[in-house]
Order: sequence, then structure tokens, then C-alpha cells
Amino acid sequence: MTPSAQLACPQCGAVTRPDAAWCSLCLTPFGPVADTVEPPEQTAAEVDVDPLTAPFEQVVAGSVPAAADDSEEDSPSGEVPQTMPDDDTIDALLAMLAAEHRDTDSAAPILGRFEDKSTRVAVAIGGILVITALGFLALTVLGLLA
Repeated sequence: MTPSAQLACPQCGAVTRPDAAWCSLCLTPFGPVADTVEPPEQTAAEVDVDPLTAPFEQVVAGSVPAAADDSEEDSPSGEVPQTMPDDDTIDALLAMLAAEHRDTDSAAPILGRFEDKSTRVAVAIGGILVITALGFLALTVLGLLA
């Protein structure tokens, strides 16, 4: 391809091929765009917010869709109450969740032995020594075979 056959993107100025349908850098389409449909504008009450991917402030502020929010029926003005649970409530809920997880986890009795930091350090050092010994043994066997 000769330099004179190259084109530049009108949006970002990147060099593109003459037969390119869009800019590979900024994704601006080249040429006429057929059948572009503008989406209808949504009001603030119609904005669909996914509580799992939305920013935390937006979820806490009550910008979740009206269909997914059950608390609007309880409040007479239709506003979402903006109360946050206190730290003690959060800690209690986390403790209950951890206890429930321990009850259903089959490895919990084994992992329960490693709750102490000194035990975890001892197991980590022991694991490193075992892996080192196995590596040394494997290299010794390979040296004897060669």
C-alpha cells in the first residue's frame, strides 16, 4: 500500500485503510450510516440501573428502577428511604453469612485449623520445604540418569 492510498480518520486523525468501514482506533464509522435510530430519551424514573454494576452512590441514592424497588410501596411520597445499616448490623450479618458458609462447606473442618496466623505460617514454611525437597530429589534422579 502506498502512503498516498492511506486515509486519515476525520475524528482522531489515525491512518486507516481506504476500504475500512470504521476507524480501528476510535471506532468512528466512515461514509453514510444507514438506518440509524435514535433511542427515545428516558426520564429519571425510567433509567434502568443494574445494582450489581452501577456505582455504589447511585444504588444507595435510590436510582434503581421503580419495578425492582419494593420500598416505594411503603413510603407515602414514593421516595426511597436512604438509610444505611450501622456497622454493628453489617458485622452481625457478615458473621451470620460466614457461619452459614462454614456449615455448608465440606472443607470447613480442615480449614478451621488454619485460623491462627502462626499455624498458617508454619504450614506455608512446611509446604515450601516439601516442594524444595521434591525438586531436589527430582533433579538428583535426573542427574543420575544422565
